[in-house]
Amino acid sequence: MWNTIIRGYCKAKIPTMGFSFFCQMAQECVEMDPWSFIFALKACEQFCAVFEGVLVHCWVWKMGFEYFDSDLVVQTGSIHFNAECGCLDLRMKCLIKVL
Repeated sequence: MWNTIIRGYCKAKIPTMGFSFFCQMAQECVEMDPWSFIFALKACEQFCAVFEGVLVHCWVWKMGFEYFDSDLVVQTGSIHFNAECGCLDLRMKCLIKVL
């Protein structure tokens, strides 16, 4: 349900609300899946929030999810976010990790 709300706000062009829901999801310790991170990155991409996008990246790595190492969807979403927002350093790290 949470992912649907975040995605809905992104589709409605209200990405800041989508990201707020992602943050609320984290505060309430709701279990996240790869799509939670994809939709959060999409929200950050839409309002070009590089800092918030980096926080989402850090969250994935900090939580020790195998998502970044084994989930192609999260890897692709991360690379896409970095490309859209001009984060060349992070994009290179993501590409190296994927390869």
